[in-house]
Amino acid sequence: MKILVNIVVLFFIIIKIDNCIGYRILALFPLNVKSHFKMYERLMKGLVERGHQVDVISSLPLDTPIKNYTDIVLDPIASDHTDEFTYDLLPLYNGLSQFEIIATKAGNDICDGILRNSKVQDIINNPPTNPPYDLIIMELAAGNCFIAFGHKLNIPVVAASSSFWPFTSNMFGNPENLAVTANLFTHNFDRMKFFDRMYNVIFTFYTNYIFNKLRAPQDGMIKKKFGPSTPSLIELEKQFDLLLLNTHPSLEDPIPRVPGLIEVGGLHALDDDSPELSMADKKWLDESTDGFIYFTFGSIAVTESFPLSTIQAFYKSFAKLAPLRILMRVKRPERLPPGLPENIKIFTWISQPKVLKHKNIRAFITHGGLMGTQEAVAHGVPMIGVPLFCDQFTNVDLYVRKNIAIRLEHKEITEKKLDFALKEILENPMYRNNAKKLAIKFRDRPSSPLDTACYWIEYIGRHVEFDNCFGYRILGLFPLNGKSHFKMPESLMKGLAKRGHQVDIISFFPLDILMQNYTDITIEPLVNEYVDDFNYDIFPTYKDIMQFKMYATVFGNDVCEGLLKNSKVQNIINNPPTNPPYDLLIMELYAANCFMAFGHKLNIPVIGVSPAFFPWTSAIIGNPENLAITSNIFLSTTFDRMKFVDRMYNVIFTFYTNYIFNKLRAPQDKMIRKTFGPSTPSLMELEKTFDLFLVNTHPSLNDPIPRVPGLIEVGGLHALDDDSAELSVADKKWLDESTDGFIYFTFGSFAVTESFPLSTIQAFYKSFAKLVPKRILMRVKRPERLPPGLPSNVKTFTWISQAKVLKHKNIRAFITHGGLMGTQEAVAHGVPMIGVPLFTDQFTNIDLYVRKNIAIRLEHKEISEKKLDFALKEILENPTYRINAKKLAIKFRDRSSSPLDTACYWIDYIGRHGKNALRSRTLDMAWWQVQLLDVYAAIIFIITMIITILVILIKHLVKKFHFHTSISDEKKNS
Repeated sequence: MKILVNIVVLFFIIIKIDNCIGYRILALFPLNVKSHFKMYERLMKGLVERGHQVDVISSLPLDTPIKNYTDIVLDPIASDHTDEFTYDLLPLYNGLSQFEIIATKAGNDICDGILRNSKVQDIINNPPTNPPYDLIIMELAAGNCFIAFGHKLNIPVVAASSSFWPFTSNMFGNPENLAVTANLFTHNFDRMKFFDRMYNVIFTFYTNYIFNKLRAPQDGMIKKKFGPSTPSLIELEKQFDLLLLNTHPSLEDPIPRVPGLIEVGGLHALDDDSPELSMADKKWLDESTDGFIYFTFGSIAVTESFPLSTIQAFYKSFAKLAPLRILMRVKRPERLPPGLPENIKIFTWISQPKVLKHKNIRAFITHGGLMGTQEAVAHGVPMIGVPLFCDQFTNVDLYVRKNIAIRLEHKEITEKKLDFALKEILENPMYRNNAKKLAIKFRDRPSSPLDTACYWIEYIGRHVEFDNCFGYRILGLFPLNGKSHFKMPESLMKGLAKRGHQVDIISFFPLDILMQNYTDITIEPLVNEYVDDFNYDIFPTYKDIMQFKMYATVFGNDVCEGLLKNSKVQNIINNPPTNPPYDLLIMELYAANCFMAFGHKLNIPVIGVSPAFFPWTSAIIGNPENLAITSNIFLSTTFDRMKFVDRMYNVIFTFYTNYIFNKLRAPQDKMIRKTFGPSTPSLMELEKTFDLFLVNTHPSLNDPIPRVPGLIEVGGLHALDDDSAELSVADKKWLDESTDGFIYFTFGSFAVTESFPLSTIQAFYKSFAKLVPKRILMRVKRPERLPPGLPSNVKTFTWISQAKVLKHKNIRAFITHGGLMGTQEAVAHGVPMIGVPLFTDQFTNIDLYVRKNIAIRLEHKEISEKKLDFALKEILENPTYRINAKKLAIKFRDRSSSPLDTACYWIDYIGRHGKNALRSRTLDMAWWQVQLLDVYAAIIFIITMIITILVILIKHLVKKFHFHTSISDEKKNS
């Protein structure tokens, strides 16, 4: 009987422990960008694996539901910029216009759309009470209005970010030194001279101002949805309790970080849980024994929409690489021009991490997207970067500086240039050797990015006086309906749910397989035209300042407006759960930061999650920014070591774009106040209330720069903490049978590859055909739109478990648009890349990999058979790229804890210690005080006064002496 009693007691103790150890987490990842979501998805999965319950609000639900992971699926917002990003949209993301786009499309629009969502409204008005939310995890981007959930629910908010945006430091109070850190949206300068620093300063301040001004409407949305007393967005952003950042010192320059900023770079790549390759894909990769090049421009860019001459250049260059194969991502293969070489296999979707880690991969052709290039770094894969917009230029330039990538300009892609790049990346062992070294450095960490992220998430949860023991209830807000963007937050939310937290996720992407503690609050996607059918003709809209306008409006204001009106979002605002209430808010930090008002309204910490480090992130989180060495990620060209003019341009571009971005996001202020109440702080004030920021970077990829502790690098979270679906039997068989090697080719989930110019597609055809017996696994969204002539060695797909493809033993190279999520997966598995950046940060991503000698860059507008041949030959035959990619993969994976664990730790940290646990005091100071301008002015004034007094005194003495001398002379003469 005593034994029986003990057993019963033990049983109830176990039940109690199970109920107490996990937090309930609401995750908000509103940006419907699949590449961005890689990191977040992996983080969410990691939290679920650790026993937490996560409810993920996004437009990217899990393909396979898992226990404790609940998808709250939203309809995508700003889809025109995140799914069907055609070539003609690129001009919109050029210069300062991109900030307007980010602040409005990815900021205000997302906030508006999601806060109006019925599911989100339900959480606001009727938040769960049994148990209530303990934490909120959200992507830190432009739509930070969701931090208001934390305010309303009075729980910590953990932010996660795929990149370190320029406005992040202001939110977290991290010291910002623009003398050494370049704006993410400008040239990625190595060592900035005087004018480089000047430009970096001006550009950063101006673009941040524009960004915040553009996001102002989020304040109105927040106050309307969360009550008039809700602080402004800027005030709410200062309340973030933790930030998980997708960075790593092996990639980025080391900089000071406040404790609330945790680096979990490569979380999606190093903690890879991506689906396994299909049997066919695996067979193709395995049979690519001569190696393959993985070619994708990410989930946004539509490769097939590129100019015909560019596609034909790829065809011709790829054809020359036979028997080496090319795995090419095409959204709609049927739109490809005829002439696809036989050695090219096209696909619409594939498990990118699995491709990048495949033994046969030789290079990765990418647009320089941070996620994808981080995956390439993680696996030591050299790259050819073809940046298209935003931070892709900076990313690619970074890799170029690290001698793991070659950069090509999409407007200047020709067969000759492709031939050169391919030959160099494939035959020059420097790139592969450096990529392998960088991979080793990137992986060298005390814990994995996922473990780091989860630890800090749990830290936040643990140190707040909650009644639900160790488990937090977290509201996750991820309003961007870009599947690639959702990778990271989904991983994060699942990770929190596995760790025992309860997460409610507001997003467009519910889990395919339900999991415990993970509740999806699914909303209807917004801005579909930019995330679902991103055709080549859209690329011009992502050029210069136009892309910032798109970010601020389409991904910012429009998202805020759409989501804040959502009935589900309205319900959360007006009736937040009480049993248990939300403890944290985790939201995507991008352009729709109006959702930070959730944190203010619920009075809970807000954690931002971001797929990249945007130019405006520093201002939000208070991280020191030095534009002398850190280029703006949105520059189409980045530099290893910036000269005077480079630094000057970087400063001017960054300040101006941030100004434009913030100015365009100004409508978010009204949205915030309208939704959360007139007393809600402005968007910029809310952004300063971020308690934590998780960014998808890693020091092995990005230049080491100082980070405030509230900014956590979880780069590659989606890749390293991979929980992606396994490959289908057919795909796996194809990859396994690719014993001569295969090239993985995809331009991501956004870009419609088949919309590229016929000449470009034909260039790919011709070049791929030359790679036989190597195969190409090519992503095409609508294969029926591809032009005729697809080579026999090219296998197309619409979707595949990319992580499983990139890690396949037969992968030789990755042709990519440079999307951060996909390239991070390639890095994680040491897959060299050929990067064809299309827009935003893809140019930066590719340039980064080029500098690291793991990639070759091609310009999408200049793609020709000759250039492709060269790039393919170089990436496949030059062992430098593969060696460097493998080294970088090792470096990328070398961490003390996984990116997911890192993210979860810092989220828990914020949960444990509550709001302001990692908040920097600089957030309460004026920028000129932080920069010590008043001190310098005073010193100069004092010195000037002393000199002036001395000069006057000397003049007086000289005059007096001269007077006495004259009198003496007169006396002598007389």
